[in-house]
Amino acid sequence: TSTAASRTRPLASPAPPTTLSTTDLLDTVTSQSLDALAKLLAALFSLIFVQQTMRGGVLGLGLRPSQFPKGLALGALAFLVIYPLLVVCNNLFEYLWVAVFQHTPTVQPTIQALASHPPIRLKIAFFLLAAVAAPILEEYYFRGLLQTALTGPNFGLRVAAPADLDFVPSPAHRWAAIALTSALFAAAHGSIDIYPTLFLLSLALGYTYERTGNLYANITLHAAFNTLNMLPLLLS
Repeated sequence: TSTAASRTRPLASPAPPTTLSTTDLLDTVTSQSLDALAKLLAALFSLIFVQQTMRGGVLGLGLRPSQFPKGLALGALAFLVIYPLLVVCNNLFEYLWVAVFQHTPTVQPTIQALASHPPIRLKIAFFLLAAVAAPILEEYYFRGLLQTALTGPNFGLRVAAPADLDFVPSPAHRWAAIALTSALFAAAHGSIDIYPTLFLLSLALGYTYERTGNLYANITLHAAFNTLNMLPLLLS
């Protein structure tokens, strides 16, 4: 692959995708919509548990309205810091896959669908799912719920209701929670090809959440990452 092609290719999409039929495009939109709906329903059912067991309830996860403006600014700043590092690391991992392991990385379904030049309504659907729905739901689950639970007593294996307000996790405990969450976050996306890049992204997201306690910052960083990866194909 040429250097020019590497610069213009979306970060987590190392191979040129094949053209999809209209039926395949609709199937991709439908499957991703159903996945987002399932996550949303699960999130709604989890609200009662969160409200009863986590410090400050749902708003205590970093979702207070007053945190929104600062969260946008912090998320944008974190994105400017981490994205260049992710590009370098992703190019290194891509080189290792091809040169060392003789493996051609696969293409994510969303990127493959966008590269097929779908109708504008489907482009909008892909964008809303990947750049809006996915960051909100995934940050709620992985940082808001999972990472928060893992930083609790015994890594969340002992749940106190109401929450134990006296427990303070050590720095090592916090980093272990970030690393475990990141391992699961990268695995949940189902592709070994982009696992290292997503793991590093998740470490940045986890650290951002630990430093700020502001889930809006995470959503902003995550949404900016997804948007910039899709932007060349959205504008093509």
